Amino acid sequence: MIARTLSFYFILFLFGSSVSSCTSSSTSKKPSEILATLKEGEAKVLFTIDNQLFYSDSSVFKGEITAFDHAFRINITDQFQGNTVIAIGGDQWFTTKPVTKAVDTNNQTQASAMIGRMTDPVNRRGLGYIMTSGEITLEALSEEKAILRLKGQVGEYTTMGNPATWKPIEGLIVYKKPLLKVQGLTPQQLYF
Repeated sequence: MIARTLSFYFILFLFGSSVSSCTSSSTSKKPSEILATLKEGEAKVLFTIDNQLFYSDSSVFKGEITAFDHAFRINITDQFQGNTVIAIGGDQWFTTKPVTKAVDTNNQTQASAMIGRMTDPVNRRGLGYIMTSGEITLEALSEEKAILRLKGQVGEYTTMGNPATWKPIEGLIVYKKPLLKVQGLTPQQLYF
C-alpha cells in the first residue's frame, strides 16, 4: 500500500515537472528562434498567466499594427478565436527606443492590454483579462518584425476592480513581417 502510494506521488511529481518545464520553455524562447518558425504575416503569442500558458502552443495569430504620432496598437487573433489587443499612447510615444510604458488601471490611455480566448465556442463563452499593472515594452518594430513583452498583473474582466483577484502575467509577442498601417510618421521615426 505504501509503495503504491509513493509510486503514485512520484508519477504525479514527474508529470507536474514535465508540465511546468513545458510552460517555462515555451516562454523562454528567443524571439529570433520564434521568428524562424513563422510565415510572413504570422505572430506567436506566448503568455503565462498565473504560471499557466494562456494560449495553445498551436495558436498562430494574424492581424494588424496601427501607428500614429500619438498611439500604437496591435490587434491580433488566432484560429481558435483568441484575441490580444495592446495599445500604447501619448504624444511622441516613439521617441525613446525601446518603448516602455507603465500600465495603470487609472490611466489606460498610456498603455493597456486586453487578452482573451474562447473556452466554449458553442455557447460563445470565453475567458478575458485586462492588464491592471506592470509594463509593456515594444522591443522592436520594422517591416520585418515586431516584438513586444509585457510583465505585471491582470484581472478578469468581471473582477478587475478587485486587486485581490489579480494574477501575474508575463508574455512575449513575436510578429513576422507584420501588417502595418502607419500615419503621420516616417520609417526613420518609427522603426528600430
